[in-house]
Amino acid sequence: MRIKTSVLVIFPSSCNIIKFSDIVNTVRTRLALRNVSTQRVTYETRCIIFEVNNLVDAMSSVSEIYGIERVAIAKKVNNEFRDLTDNIVRIGRRIVVPDSSFFIQVLVDKYAKIDFASKDLQFIASGKLLTETAVDPRHFKIARDENTADHIITCYVGRRISYVFIHSEIGLGGFPYNFQQHKALSTIRNPISTASCLESLKFGFAPEICLLYHDVGELRDNAKLLGLVAKRTNLRRMNIRVGRIDLACVSKSERNFLLEEALAICLLTMLPGKIVVLPLNMYIHSFLFVEQTMERMRRFDKAVLTPLLFQKDPFNVFTSDIVGRMTKPRNFISPFTTSRIECQKCYERAGKLSQSLLDKLKNVSFKIGPNYIHDIIDSI
Repeated sequence: MRIKTSVLVIFPSSCNIIKFSDIVNTVRTRLALRNVSTQRVTYETRCIIFEVNNLVDAMSSVSEIYGIERVAIAKKVNNEFRDLTDNIVRIGRRIVVPDSSFFIQVLVDKYAKIDFASKDLQFIASGKLLTETAVDPRHFKIARDENTADHIITCYVGRRISYVFIHSEIGLGGFPYNFQQHKALSTIRNPISTASCLESLKFGFAPEICLLYHDVGELRDNAKLLGLVAKRTNLRRMNIRVGRIDLACVSKSERNFLLEEALAICLLTMLPGKIVVLPLNMYIHSFLFVEQTMERMRRFDKAVLTPLLFQKDPFNVFTSDIVGRMTKPRNFISPFTTSRIECQKCYERAGKLSQSLLDKLKNVSFKIGPNYIHDIIDSI
């Protein structure tokens, strides 16, 4: 077998209860879904090294899942001072762009068998990189620290082998998929409900989703939001419930954000499952509405997760421009003027409508991939 000189380096989330074996199982499953094979796995104190047949696809896939703080493509180098210095300089010349600053970050495993200090490696490699580029017009500069650098050249010195990063990305953090071994009921009908579902996924719950919509256009938009959740699972296929919100029996003036929030919440109380994720946020929902929602959940003996309750910007969990294009917090109608009686009437109205919505729910199964939106729409 050909020895791999470039590898995938994964730093798990900094949480003591997450075992490396959980991360390895999650990553192996993820890579298998993308037809990337793993030839070897090596454990260091702070990171896990994967030797795979397709580094680019592997990095792209792993960067989309939770439980990982950082992921990088790196070159394997012997733990010899000269080899390390030469490779850091060689890679630095490739990744640092003209007229910019760099900082060499050296991470040393506590069990590394070396006879030099990290500061010595950092100092000598920085000086050599400056010297070798002094005769060309690139004008490299050494930054004071990693916070002020335009480019960071990272080297992890392991037990017997070191890894010089060629390209790295910050991961999503959180817990690995289904770490809690519990399913959590969520609705997806707008960006804030999707953000709540994503946050529950980040903390190790498996999503059980009910996709709600008014018309075909909204079905397509909400299916795009669903894709943000689907691609962060370790599933080939996803089973969801889909329901159309039909408020024909409600006057146009009564069709508001609060009523539809109450309707979605009522639906969750009627579905089987102990744990529910509610998209409540104190910048959007009044305290009275939150209070009555919690009282309703207690009556139905539901365990409630409200991951965005006190978050100032409930949409900052998104990096996709889908959400930025669709809505902002100001687009929601603020219900802060709603009285307790109005909240009660809203829930009474929603309770009557929820049974009809429940009866019309459809079970839809789709393959997670580029054609999933068409699969969902064709199933309705």
